[in-house]
Amino acid sequence: MSTRARAAAAKRSVAPGSISRSVHPGWDITECATTVRGSVVPVSDDPMPDRSMEHLDKLLWMIETNGWALEPVGARADLDPPRAAYAYSVGLEATYGFPEVVVFGQTPVHARGIIGLVVDLLASGVQPPVGPLFLGLFDGEQRAALLPVDLDEHNDLFASAEGFYGAVPFRVVQLAWPDRNGWMPWESGFEHRLVLAEPVIGSLDDID
Repeated sequence: MSTRARAAAAKRSVAPGSISRSVHPGWDITECATTVRGSVVPVSDDPMPDRSMEHLDKLLWMIETNGWALEPVGARADLDPPRAAYAYSVGLEATYGFPEVVVFGQTPVHARGIIGLVVDLLASGVQPPVGPLFLGLFDGEQRAALLPVDLDEHNDLFASAEGFYGAVPFRVVQLAWPDRNGWMPWESGFEHRLVLAEPVIGSLDDID
Protein backbone atom coordinates (compact mmCIF):
# COMPACT_ATOMS: atom_id res chain seq x y z
CA MET A 1 0.00 0.00 0.00
CA SER A 2 1.39 3.40 -0.89
CA THR A 3 2.01 6.07 1.75
CA ARG A 4 -0.85 8.16 0.35
CA ALA A 5 -3.24 5.21 0.38
CA ARG A 6 -2.17 4.24 3.92
CA ALA A 7 -2.71 7.78 5.16
CA ALA A 8 -6.12 7.87 3.51
CA ALA A 9 -7.05 4.57 5.15
CA ALA A 10 -5.91 5.85 8.50
CA LYS A 11 -8.01 8.99 8.14
CA ARG A 12 -11.08 6.77 7.90
CA SER A 13 -10.34 5.15 11.26
CA VAL A 14 -8.26 7.79 13.06
CA ALA A 15 -9.47 11.24 13.95
CA PRO A 16 -7.34 13.74 12.02
CA GLY A 17 -5.42 16.40 13.90
CA SER A 18 -3.62 19.58 13.04
CA ILE A 19 0.13 19.00 12.81
CA SER A 20 2.81 21.63 12.84
CA ARG A 21 6.57 21.20 12.78
CA SER A 22 6.74 23.94 15.43
CA VAL A 23 4.23 22.52 17.89
CA HIS A 24 6.07 23.76 20.98
CA PRO A 25 7.09 27.44 20.74
CA GLY A 26 10.65 27.86 21.88
CA TRP A 27 11.55 24.24 21.22
CA ASP A 28 14.64 24.06 19.10
CA ILE A 29 16.53 20.91 18.19
CA THR A 30 19.86 22.64 18.68
CA GLU A 31 18.75 23.86 22.11
CA CYS A 32 17.93 20.29 23.09
CA ALA A 33 21.44 19.20 22.15
CA THR A 34 22.93 22.23 23.94
CA THR A 35 21.03 21.30 27.09
CA VAL A 36 22.60 17.86 26.88
CA ARG A 37 26.08 19.30 26.56
CA GLY A 38 25.42 21.54 29.55
CA SER A 39 24.10 18.78 31.79
CA VAL A 40 26.39 15.98 30.56
CA VAL A 41 23.68 13.34 30.36
CA PRO A 42 25.20 9.99 29.25
CA VAL A 43 23.54 8.18 26.35
CA SER A 44 25.06 4.81 27.08
CA ASP A 45 27.23 2.90 29.54
CA ASP A 46 30.26 3.95 27.51
CA PRO A 47 32.82 5.44 29.95
CA MET A 48 34.18 7.75 27.24
CA PRO A 49 31.99 10.90 27.19
CA ASP A 50 33.52 12.16 23.93
CA ARG A 51 32.22 9.06 22.16
CA SER A 52 28.76 9.66 23.65
CA MET A 53 28.84 13.26 22.45
CA GLU A 54 29.74 12.09 18.95
CA HIS A 55 26.67 9.86 19.06
CA LEU A 56 24.49 12.80 20.10
CA ASP A 57 25.89 14.82 17.21
CA LYS A 58 24.87 12.03 14.81
CA LEU A 59 21.38 11.98 16.30
CA LEU A 60 21.16 15.75 15.96
CA TRP A 61 22.19 15.59 12.31
CA MET A 62 19.60 12.88 11.54
CA ILE A 63 16.84 14.81 13.32
CA GLU A 64 17.71 18.06 11.58
CA THR A 65 17.76 16.22 8.23
CA ASN A 66 14.76 13.89 8.59
CA GLY A 67 12.79 15.20 11.56
CA TRP A 68 13.61 12.10 13.60
CA ALA A 69 16.22 9.42 14.19
CA LEU A 70 16.06 5.73 15.04
CA GLU A 71 17.91 4.37 18.06
CA PRO A 72 18.26 0.55 18.02
CA VAL A 73 19.13 -1.29 21.24
CA GLY A 74 20.34 -4.89 21.31
CA ALA A 75 18.80 -7.77 23.24
CA ARG A 76 20.00 -8.53 26.79
CA ALA A 77 20.08 -12.27 27.38
CA ASP A 78 21.87 -11.71 30.70
CA LEU A 79 18.79 -10.18 32.34
CA ASP A 80 16.03 -12.10 34.10
CA PRO A 81 13.76 -12.21 32.24
CA PRO A 82 15.80 -11.60 29.09
CA ARG A 83 15.06 -8.29 27.40
CA ALA A 84 14.21 -8.33 23.71
CA ALA A 85 15.90 -6.08 21.20
CA TYR A 86 14.01 -2.86 20.57
CA ALA A 87 14.26 0.42 18.71
CA TYR A 88 12.78 3.83 19.34
CA SER A 89 12.46 7.19 17.71
CA VAL A 90 14.17 10.36 18.85
CA GLY A 91 12.83 13.70 17.66
CA LEU A 92 9.09 13.14 17.12
CA GLU A 93 8.18 15.13 20.21
CA ALA A 94 10.25 18.10 19.01
CA THR A 95 9.22 17.88 15.36
CA TYR A 96 5.55 16.91 15.56
CA GLY A 97 4.57 17.29 19.20
CA PHE A 98 3.92 13.54 19.27
CA PRO A 99 5.40 11.00 21.70
CA GLU A 100 8.50 9.06 20.73
CA VAL A 101 7.64 5.55 19.51
CA VAL A 102 9.28 2.33 20.72
CA VAL A 103 8.94 -1.07 19.00
CA PHE A 104 10.07 -4.37 20.51
CA GLY A 105 11.09 -7.59 18.78
CA GLN A 106 11.88 -6.22 15.32
CA THR A 107 15.16 -5.77 13.48
CA PRO A 108 16.32 -2.15 13.15
CA VAL A 109 15.32 -2.17 9.47
CA HIS A 110 11.81 -3.41 10.22
CA ALA A 111 11.47 -1.11 13.23
CA ARG A 112 12.40 1.87 11.06
CA GLY A 113 9.73 0.88 8.57
CA ILE A 114 7.05 0.39 11.24
CA ILE A 115 7.81 3.64 13.04
CA GLY A 116 8.02 5.26 9.61
CA LEU A 117 4.34 4.44 9.11
CA VAL A 118 3.51 6.58 12.13
CA VAL A 119 5.79 9.35 10.86
CA ASP A 120 4.03 9.25 7.47
CA LEU A 121 0.70 9.85 9.22
CA LEU A 122 2.10 12.70 11.29
CA ALA A 123 3.65 14.32 8.22
CA SER A 124 0.31 14.09 6.40
CA GLY A 125 -1.56 15.82 9.24
CA VAL A 126 -3.01 12.77 10.98
CA GLN A 127 -2.38 12.02 14.65
CA PRO A 128 -3.04 8.36 15.45
CA PRO A 129 -4.79 7.76 18.78
CA VAL A 130 -2.75 6.98 21.87
CA GLY A 131 -4.23 4.28 24.08
CA PRO A 132 -6.96 2.36 22.20
CA LEU A 133 -6.68 -0.17 19.40
CA PHE A 134 -7.09 1.25 15.90
CA LEU A 135 -7.01 0.24 12.24
CA GLY A 136 -5.32 1.85 9.28
CA LEU A 137 -1.65 1.71 10.21
CA PHE A 138 -0.96 -1.81 8.94
CA ASP A 139 -2.37 -3.41 5.81
CA GLY A 140 -5.78 -5.04 5.80
CA GLU A 141 -7.67 -5.35 9.07
CA GLN A 142 -4.60 -5.74 11.26
CA ARG A 143 -4.89 -3.86 14.52
CA ALA A 144 -2.31 -1.63 16.12
CA ALA A 145 -2.02 0.28 19.39
CA LEU A 146 0.15 3.08 20.70
CA LEU A 147 0.39 2.47 24.43
CA PRO A 148 1.59 5.26 26.75
CA VAL A 149 4.80 4.34 28.59
CA ASP A 150 5.51 5.43 32.16
CA LEU A 151 8.95 7.02 31.93
CA ASP A 152 9.33 7.09 35.70
CA GLU A 153 9.45 3.30 35.49
CA HIS A 154 11.14 2.79 32.11
CA ASN A 155 13.33 5.83 31.51
CA ASP A 156 16.46 3.65 31.55
CA LEU A 157 15.36 2.17 28.21
CA PHE A 158 15.57 5.52 26.43
CA ALA A 159 19.02 6.87 27.29
CA SER A 160 19.60 8.55 23.93
CA ALA A 161 16.24 10.32 24.07
CA GLU A 162 17.03 11.43 27.62
CA GLY A 163 20.37 12.68 26.35
CA PHE A 164 18.88 14.51 23.39
CA TYR A 165 16.06 16.25 25.28
CA GLY A 166 17.98 16.95 28.47
CA ALA A 167 15.67 18.91 30.78
CA VAL A 168 12.96 19.21 28.10
CA PRO A 169 10.06 16.82 28.88
CA PHE A 170 9.11 14.18 26.33
CA ARG A 171 6.73 11.22 26.14
CA VAL A 172 7.01 7.66 24.77
CA VAL A 173 4.42 5.26 23.39
CA GLN A 174 4.88 1.59 22.61
CA LEU A 175 3.75 0.58 19.14
CA ALA A 176 2.16 -2.84 19.68
CA TRP A 177 1.98 -5.11 16.64
CA PRO A 178 -0.07 -8.28 16.10
CA ASP A 179 1.14 -11.81 15.42
CA ARG A 180 0.45 -13.49 12.07
CA ASN A 181 -3.03 -14.46 13.25
CA GLY A 182 -3.93 -10.93 14.31
CA TRP A 183 -3.64 -11.42 18.08
CA MET A 184 -2.11 -8.66 20.19
CA PRO A 185 0.58 -9.49 22.79
CA TRP A 186 -1.75 -9.12 25.80
CA GLU A 187 -4.41 -11.41 24.29
CA SER A 188 -4.63 -15.11 25.14
CA GLY A 189 -4.31 -16.21 21.51
CA PHE A 190 -1.01 -14.38 20.95
CA GLU A 191 1.70 -16.65 19.53
CA HIS A 192 3.59 -18.07 22.50
CA ARG A 193 7.04 -17.90 20.93
CA LEU A 194 6.67 -14.12 20.53
CA VAL A 195 5.80 -13.38 24.16
CA LEU A 196 9.39 -12.54 25.13
CA ALA A 197 10.02 -10.80 21.82
CA GLU A 198 7.23 -8.27 22.39
CA PRO A 199 6.93 -7.44 26.09
CA VAL A 200 4.22 -4.93 26.93
CA ILE A 201 5.59 -1.94 28.83
CA GLY A 202 2.83 0.46 27.82
CA SER A 203 -0.43 1.02 29.66
CA LEU A 204 -3.47 -1.08 28.69
CA ASP A 205 -5.95 1.19 30.50
CA ASP A 206 -7.65 2.30 27.25
CA ILE A 207 -7.80 -1.18 25.66
CA ASP A 208 -11.36 -2.54 25.48
